[in-house]
Amino acid sequence: MAGAVALGGLFFLSGLAHAEEPYHTPLAGDAYHTVLFGREVDVPARDRTNLTALNLGLYYVPDIKGELIQPFGAIYLWRNMDDGTSILRGVLVGIYDDIRYSVAPSALGGAKLVFTLHNFTVPVAQSEYVEGVEIDDSLYWMQMNLGFGMGYSIQLNPGHQDNLFDLSLLYEPGLLTFRKSSDTLPGYRIPQNTYEGRVHLRVRTDSMTRNIMELAHHGFSAGADVIYGNRPDWNDWGGDPTFGMSGGAAHRNWLTATAYLVAAGGVPFVHDERQRLIAQLHAGVGSHVDRFSALRINGGIFGDEAEDLSRASLPAAAFNEFFTDLYTIGSLEYRYELLFFLYLRLRGHIAFIDRYRFDTSSIQGPASYQFDTIPSVTAAITSGFMWNSELDVYYTHSFGVLRDIDGNSRFGGNAVVLAWSKEF
Repeated sequence: MAGAVALGGLFFLSGLAHAEEPYHTPLAGDAYHTVLFGREVDVPARDRTNLTALNLGLYYVPDIKGELIQPFGAIYLWRNMDDGTSILRGVLVGIYDDIRYSVAPSALGGAKLVFTLHNFTVPVAQSEYVEGVEIDDSLYWMQMNLGFGMGYSIQLNPGHQDNLFDLSLLYEPGLLTFRKSSDTLPGYRIPQNTYEGRVHLRVRTDSMTRNIMELAHHGFSAGADVIYGNRPDWNDWGGDPTFGMSGGAAHRNWLTATAYLVAAGGVPFVHDERQRLIAQLHAGVGSHVDRFSALRINGGIFGDEAEDLSRASLPAAAFNEFFTDLYTIGSLEYRYELLFFLYLRLRGHIAFIDRYRFDTSSIQGPASYQFDTIPSVTAAITSGFMWNSELDVYYTHSFGVLRDIDGNSRFGGNAVVLAWSKEF
C-alpha cells in the first residue's frame, strides 16, 4: 500500500510541475540539470559517436526444458568517425559476433565500402521445439559469414549521429558445419558441411530522437532485408519422427525478406512529454527455407538502438524457439516517465506466425506448419542504476505460446527478463 501511495504521489507532483511550465524529457547525449528530492542533479553531456557498453542479463522461461534460465551478455561497440564517413557497429560475444564496418573514401564520391562479419559458433548442441517439447534432433551446428560490398548513406533530420538513411548490397560468403551430439537419434542423417553464399540487400532509415535512457522518444525508424542464399552441396538430411527427412535439392537456393516500422510520439490529446506511445510492426516471409535458413523469432529484451529495432521479438518465447517462413508481429507500448531516469512500460503484442504444431492431439509424432495467433502482454521498468548504469526488468505473459505441462500441451507461458547495461 505504501508503494502505491508513493507512486500516486509521483504522478501528482509531476502533474503540478506540468501545470507550472511545459516539461521536456531529457534527450540522449544532452547535458541535463534538475532538482530531485531537494537535491540538484547535473547529468553531463555524452559523446554518442563513441560508445562501448557491457550488457548482461538473465532470461527466465519456466515450463520449457533446457531453456529454464538463460544467461546472456555482449559487448556493444559504436564508432561514428570523421563526420559519418566511417562507422563501426559491433555486438561481440565470441561465440556469437555481429560486426559491420563502412567507410566512404573520397574517390568514391559518397559511396561506401561495407564489410561485415557474422558468426554463430555456440559450443552447445541445438534442438528445436514444437509446442514446448524438445525434439530429438540435437545437433552441433556452426555458421560463419563474411560480407563485402557497396553502400550509400546520408544523415537525416533531426540530425543526431544515429539518424541515417543507409543502403547496401553485399555478397556474404560463408560456411555451415555440423556434427552429432550424444542426444541425436541413431538413424538421424547429419547435414553435410557446405559453403553458403548470400546476396544481401539491406536498407535502414532512422529519424528517431531517443531519451536519456536511449529509449525511442519521437520519430520513426524503418528498414528491410532481402537475402538470397545458395548452397551448392546440400543433400537430404534429417529423419526424426517430428520433421521427417528434409529434401536437400528443394533448399539449396532460398530467399527471405523482412521489414519493420517503428513510430514513437505523444499520446493523442495529452500534452505531456512524460507519456509516450511506441508502435512497432515486423513482418517476414521465406521461400524454400529449412531449419538452417528459416526466419528465427526470439524472446528476450526489447531493443531501442537504431539497428536493434530491426529485430523481431516474440515475448515469452525461448531463444530460437520458432523457425518460420511467415510472420507478422505488431506491438503498442505505453510509457510513462516517473522520473527523468525511471520509466514504466506497458506493452501489448499480437503475432501471426506460421509455426510447427503436432498433427495429432498427442505431443509427439509428425508436425507441420500451422498459422496461429499469439497475443501477449508485458510490464517493464527501465531505470538508471548504480555506477551510471541501466537496469531493465520485464514480466511477460503470452496467451498463445504452447508449453508441455505434465505430458500435455497447454496454451500460455510466462517469461522474466533481468538486464543490466553499463557504458564505459
